[in-house]
Amino acid sequence: MINDLSQVLRNILDDPALPEPLRSAQIEFDHPTETYAPTGGLRTINVFLYDVRENVELRNSEPIIERLNGQARITRAPLRVECSYLITAWPDGTGQAMFLQEHQLLSQVLQALPAGRSVPRRVVYQDACHLLHAQRISRQPRDLLRAIPELELCEIGEAGLCCGSAGIYNVTNPHESRQLQQRKLDNALKVDPEIIVTANPGCLLQLRAGLAERGSTVKVQHLAELLDEASAP
Repeated sequence: MINDLSQVLRNILDDPALPEPLRSAQIEFDHPTETYAPTGGLRTINVFLYDVRENVELRNSEPIIERLNGQARITRAPLRVECSYLITAWPDGTGQAMFLQEHQLLSQVLQALPAGRSVPRRVVYQDACHLLHAQRISRQPRDLLRAIPELELCEIGEAGLCCGSAGIYNVTNPHESRQLQQRKLDNALKVDPEIIVTANPGCLLQLRAGLAERGSTVKVQHLAELLDEASAP
């Protein structure tokens, strides 16, 4: 069964219709130890099965009864299992291009795999400065959010504006930092979101603090948290 599942995943990720850079990446199913390195040093997506367990929510204790020629054959219901994978991307570039390719690969893999659990929430995405301005990463996180079933992604005004965290800026320049924080929250709350999503811990803490000060019930979550919720069995 495991081999069959691995082959299904390989077929999905080896699809020639996939976009670059994923299309030309090799697919491996190895244990990513500290000394792991992709075969030949090539661009690689490694898919590691790290946990197999019964899905108790889908457990069926009712036996299966088949009747044929006046005889009954009784068998146990099939066991439903959950297979959890760790997916890592190994780019073949260098410098900033390497980090950008890593984000692109992971984004494309998550979009290529079958959609998981629906998350019926209205969300906005907060661009972290180091991603947007330094690495020019803006579309990929949004693509991941749009791939979540029933999630509504709303854009906000001044989306590229810093939230005021910016490393230690909120410590060295607290007044200016708070002005940026409030301006960012004003823009975000105009579209009435349930969740503000960001990919940076500094942004997350900055926005949570501002929302708590306002007594708002809007949540702030890291992108990884929302993806984990959407991919849960």
